[in-house]
Amino acid sequence: MSVSIVVLGGLTLVGLATVGIWLVYGRPDFQQVDAVSPGGALDAIKVSAGLVAGVGAAVALVVAYRKQRLGEEEHRLQEESSQRDANRLFNERFARASDQIGSERAAVRLAGIYAMAGLADDWHEGRQTCIDVLCAYLRMPFAPRGPLPTFDQPEYRRPRPWEMFIGGEPVAGPNVDAAGEAQVRTTVIQVLRDHLVSEDGRSWQGAEFDFTGSVLEDASFDGIIFSDCHVRFDDCLFVGECGFSQTTFRRSDVSFLNAVFAGRLGFEYSKFEESDITFYGDFTEKTDANFQGASLTSGTLRILGPRKHGGSVSFVEADFSGGVLELNPSMLHDGASIAFSRAKISGTDVRILGGEHKAGSIWCNGIDMTAGSFIFGAAEWSQWPVRLEGTEFSFDGARVSGGEIALRHVLIDGSDVHFENFEMLDGRLNIASCEVDSGTLRFLNPVMTGGEVVMLESQRSGPLRAVTAASQAGGARLIAAATDDISPP
Repeated sequence: MSVSIVVLGGLTLVGLATVGIWLVYGRPDFQQVDAVSPGGALDAIKVSAGLVAGVGAAVALVVAYRKQRLGEEEHRLQEESSQRDANRLFNERFARASDQIGSERAAVRLAGIYAMAGLADDWHEGRQTCIDVLCAYLRMPFAPRGPLPTFDQPEYRRPRPWEMFIGGEPVAGPNVDAAGEAQVRTTVIQVLRDHLVSEDGRSWQGAEFDFTGSVLEDASFDGIIFSDCHVRFDDCLFVGECGFSQTTFRRSDVSFLNAVFAGRLGFEYSKFEESDITFYGDFTEKTDANFQGASLTSGTLRILGPRKHGGSVSFVEADFSGGVLELNPSMLHDGASIAFSRAKISGTDVRILGGEHKAGSIWCNGIDMTAGSFIFGAAEWSQWPVRLEGTEFSFDGARVSGGEIALRHVLIDGSDVHFENFEMLDGRLNIASCEVDSGTLRFLNPVMTGGEVVMLESQRSGPLRAVTAASQAGGARLIAAATDDISPP
């Protein structure tokens, strides 16, 4: 295309010169010019000079274009050579760092960890490969220093790499220096954390982090920003104090499938935005999952089916403004608790579905609901009610000015469910599908000035007369419905 333009430009100049000659000598309406006269000779010289200049300009354009093409080709060859040299250097650095990470000496492994991280910073095309190596190091066999958890293993579960340490003598990993190995593993997590605490050009945002099968003892991911990341903690063993405090999950996919939580898991003041976070594993008697002050603005946070829930899950003072929070505890035991005390619900759908709870407690004291929902009970597809057999369930001091609180297909059998000083300004309270076999469902000093209350027939449930009186005095709409036909399985 460029050659055509140059040639066309040259031909145009030649054509203009030819037109000039025709205008001087060949126009029929002008008198013939005497070529030998001084004026005619001067005109001929001017035309000839223009013609020569045009042809010269065309030649100059062709020569300049040719030089440009040669320069561009030379520059391309130089860039390719430089890229080959850079790739060769990156590969050599990768090989050296990998050799260091595989050393038997902890100090050399530490140097290899830092070398691999530095290479990831410089080598954008190979960054994910470097991150994979760092994560793979954490997946290597490792015997935790603290006590190992005990729990029942379901037959259908898939084996996990660290199970060789459960129920027998600890087996040494690939490195015999236990203290040095613990330091190296801590450094790997620190390096990852340093590259995920911001979203600047040095950040590793958008990468994949696969910790599947790792033993994470006293691991700190505090303050990390997972933005557009894919993170896997599947089959992991969490021991000791593992922290995700003030961590931000933004447009990320994070899973804790088939993991075991044998210590404290801290998510205090973390943020969940447009992310999909799933917990599905075993809670032991030492489990303490703390989401105090956390915020959920969009996306989904699931804590599904812990097979042995001996610990606690706390959302005290959390802020729920959007998205979905779903808990599916199979059973609450002695000392186990689920807490939403003083939480704010302004748009999130909160669901605690399923289970037969024989002890423990569920605290919703002082929650402030303006929109969204809080549903406790059976899943919509389940034909069996949720049983409360010795569990204390409290909504004391709760305030509802919008949204819905519902007890859906709940059978109270020896438990105490109470709403003391419960205030309702608007919204909906639905306890129509809640049946009391033994135990109590009681309201003390409720304030009902608006909204809608859907409840059991008052003549069948004496403790609900306080709701009737409060709603009639305050102006809330009262709908008395017959109890659903719920019978124990």
